[in-house]
Amino acid sequence: PEWYLTQVLMWISNHTKFLNDKIQPILIKAHSSVNAKMEFTRGLVMLVLEKLSADIPCLLYDDVLYCHLVDEVLLFQRELHSAHGYLSSLPNCMHILSEDTFFQRWLTVERKLALEKMDSMLSSEAAWASQYKDISDVDEMKFPDCAETFMTLLLVITGKLPFAIYLDIKLIPMF
Repeated sequence: PEWYLTQVLMWISNHTKFLNDKIQPILIKAHSSVNAKMEFTRGLVMLVLEKLSADIPCLLYDDVLYCHLVDEVLLFQRELHSAHGYLSSLPNCMHILSEDTFFQRWLTVERKLALEKMDSMLSSEAAWASQYKDISDVDEMKFPDCAETFMTLLLVITGKLPFAIYLDIKLIPMF
């Protein structure tokens, strides 16, 4: 998927100047409210949606390929919105990824991979030993390696600092 997703992003980048400098003034002169770059981008995204719709059922039951597809689509979406100003109200790849079958598979694979990571983290030989055990000027609370690895995993999953996670847990109102 990265080939066609990258290709679409390159087409958008390579044509932005032409669309803004040559086509948009013509549309403005014709009193049209159409945004040339946005319409060009929307057309290319529609091609991506067709390709993604054809590819995703073929990759659904291969965990590695499905995760790779999801990762690439998420990177594409982020680039599309941040670098090219694509509106989230327009058709996008998340419409396909959020379809029930594909979304449930995504959750299943994520859960499976997280559990595998947790198992390997807790069963390693160094899991319960502190990585700072030989350093004398470190605090008395020498947390085991698995605790630090778990906090790193939590940070990666949530995108928050551990203290922010603690605050979220403490500040959730109990109804």
